[in-house]
Formats: sequence, structure tokens, C-alpha cells
Amino acid sequence: STMANHLIIGLGGTGGQILSGLRKRIYAETGKKDISGTTNVDYLYVDSSEDDLNNRSSWTYMGEALHLAPAQKVSIHGMQGGVLERLNAYPGIASFLNEKDRVLLQNDQVMSIISAGIGGQRRRFGRMLIANNISTNDMDASFVSRLRDKILQLIAQGEGSLDFHVCAGLAGGTGSGSIVDVIAQIKKITAPMGNQFRLFLYLYIPEVLVPERHNAGFYHANGYAALCELNAISL
Repeated sequence: STMANHLIIGLGGTGGQILSGLRKRIYAETGKKDISGTTNVDYLYVDSSEDDLNNRSSWTYMGEALHLAPAQKVSIHGMQGGVLERLNAYPGIASFLNEKDRVLLQNDQVMSIISAGIGGQRRRFGRMLIANNISTNDMDASFVSRLRDKILQLIAQGEGSLDFHVCAGLAGGTGSGSIVDVIAQIKKITAPMGNQFRLFLYLYIPEVLVPERHNAGFYHANGYAALCELNAISL
């Protein structure tokens, strides 16, 4: 019998909530924290918020701790100041930031958001943080190295297929900003490895009427821009 392998990737706050909800549901129905055997399930949670990544209280079900292990999490928090001054050294970032952007990004208000390491509801910041993690972070903790490790672990467990399930909200900065790069990196790693891979996207679109306290004015723009890019990549 062929094995079914699933890597579930959560991007940003909404992605993390989906992973947490799924872990609770699986535990409630099976009594097991992790699924392995004929079906193997692993997780990767990518976020710019250290607080959300390290939060354990919302990953508890009936007193049982269901939080993810360090190797199942990728922090894209923060960005070194020198990157913007030396963009030519980082082609993965320079490819989508022009000189006008760079000047804009170096004003104090914007720099404080970036150095705080959050997407700040701005798609461009979310994209910068994942690109920065991919291009300047060669250590074991980078998105690409964690992704590659998970792929190799899952396909080593059997000859079966591997399905990717990417979960994200498109309203905030991190999910909508990182989604295209995450797809591109998955395709880049799996393309030489054959055709036993499938990719599914589960995307939460901003409500038509966003609750006042949640809206910094970018929700619909983020969602629209992300959908346009996803449409382009699928074409």
C-alpha cells in the first residue's frame, strides 16, 4: 500500500491558528498528538511574531500540550539594518525593492516597524521578512532548510506521494506577503524530485466589512494584491 504524506504549512497569525485548531481536532478524534504509519503528517509554522510562535496557551486541548517543536517553526522576525544599505549583496530582496522603496523604508516610522520584526499589516514588509530569512539566513533555522528537512523526512518514510497544504490569511502582512515566495520555494525544491507532489492552498480572504479595531487600512489591498499574484503564478 502506498503511504500518504502531508506537510501542513501555516503562514502568519491565521496560519498558526489553523495549525493549532487542526492539532486539537486530530487529538480530540484520535487521542494521538501526531499521526504516523500509513499516513504521516508534519507541520511547519512560519511567522514574524515571536509572541505567536512561542505562545503555548492557545495550543492546549483538555490540559494536553499540543504546541509544535522548534524544528516545526520558522521565525522570520526582524531584519538587520545593513541589508537595505547593501541591497546589491542580496539579489533575492533587491529583485522587488527599488531605490524609491529603499528611501521610503529608511524613514524612522517604517524602520521601527521592520526592526520590531513584524509584517505590520503591510504586505511589502511581510515579503521583505521572508526574503530576508531566505537570502541572509543560511543556518538550520531558515525557511528553506527547515522545508527541505521536512520534505526529506516525509519522503524517506515511504515511497508514497507528498501533499503540501499551505494555510494563510491574506489580510495581514505576513501571510499575504510570504505566500508567493513559499510556493516558489516548494516548487524549486520539488521540481527535480519527480511528480509525486501536490500543492493545496487554503486562504482566508478579508471580510467585506472589517471590524474597526482590526483594520489598519490595508486589509482589502493586501488580499487583492495577493490574489492577483497567485492568479499570475497559476497561469
